[in-house]
Formats: sequence, structure tokens, C-alpha cells
Amino acid sequence: MQFAKTLFLAVAVSLAVGRPAAAGTIFVKFNAAGANNGTTWANAYTDLRSAITAAVATDEIWVAAGTYKPTATTDRTMSFPLKNGVGIYGGFAGTETMRSQANPDANVTTLSGDIGTVNVASDNSYHVVTSDNTVTSTGILDGFTISVGRATAPRIRPTAAGAPTSTVEARRFHAARSRATTPSTGAPESGWLPAAPRSPAAGGC
Repeated sequence: MQFAKTLFLAVAVSLAVGRPAAAGTIFVKFNAAGANNGTTWANAYTDLRSAITAAVATDEIWVAAGTYKPTATTDRTMSFPLKNGVGIYGGFAGTETMRSQANPDANVTTLSGDIGTVNVASDNSYHVVTSDNTVTSTGILDGFTISVGRATAPRIRPTAAGAPTSTVEARRFHAARSRATTPSTGAPESGWLPAAPRSPAAGGC
């Protein structure tokens, strides 16, 4: 089933305060032309999974506007995994120095499962974002549009947060509300889902 979810994620007050970029900030920008080591916007990773792999607890990953896919291959099992203690934030233009400067509405940052043949749903990633049963509420995803995952494998169920997983529901990352959209038009299907901090999962999507 195809689906797109625009996530507007509310985090705890202590996390909501804008934080300046620090040593623990990893930058991702799809067209960065520098060293691609994540140390600055100019030297940002161009691949979000590489940034997630490099991140350790207390790190933040700032992601500039653009579309990011979990793999350049046709491996449908690939996804963006959440990690304990790591906050992944979208909505940046690619020049910001404070997290509070992110604007997901103006700087749309999309996590897409449209791997393989573009615009062909049958070979899309099963899951775009995943969270296993070790991930707590310290694993944060904020400011992204998650689109066109296709959970067609046996025993795989999508969730209302747009982050399905084959083993557990992605219930442990900070999320307050998500908006379902149709893949073709982006129009709302059913408006805002009820706020459910730390527990956005709801089957049947």
C-alpha cells in the first residue's frame, strides 16, 4: 500500500528550544560538493543513511531540503533506522546555525521509498523508516515527509506514523501528529491524526 505522511513532530520542551550547531551535529545535504564527511553544510553527507551510521547517542542530524532514499540499489528491505539518543531533523535550507531555524513547510525534506524504477510502486522499499524494539523515546524524527513505502511482504504492517516495521510498531520515537496524503496529489486523506506522543502507531494504513 502506498502512503505519504507529513510528520509534524512535537518533542519535549527541553528539546524544542533551538540549539546551536555543535560538535555533535552531523549535516546532510543531497547536493553538497565538499568532503562529504558531515562536519559542516559545505561538507555535508549526501546520503542520510551514512549519517545515521556515523551518529552516536547525543548527536543530532540536520537534513537539508530534498529527497532522500534509503538505498541506491533495488534492495526493498533497506530503510532509515532510528537510533537511541539520536535526533534526526529535517526542514533546513542548508545554511542554518540553530535548530530552531528549520522550517519544514518551506524546506520540504522527503524520505522516499521510491527505489528501483522511479514511479513504479511494486519495487518500492517495504519500509521507509523503521524502529526496532531497542529504540526508546530518545530516538527522534522531526520535520520530514515520508512517502511511498510499499509494505507488501508477508507479516509486514504499515503504521500511521509512516514508519512501519516488520517486527514491532514504531511507537517509541517522539511524534505528536501526522497528516496522511494521497500519493498522487498530496491532498489530505483524513486530516490530522490524533496527537499521540511516543505512540503514533496505528495499523491499517
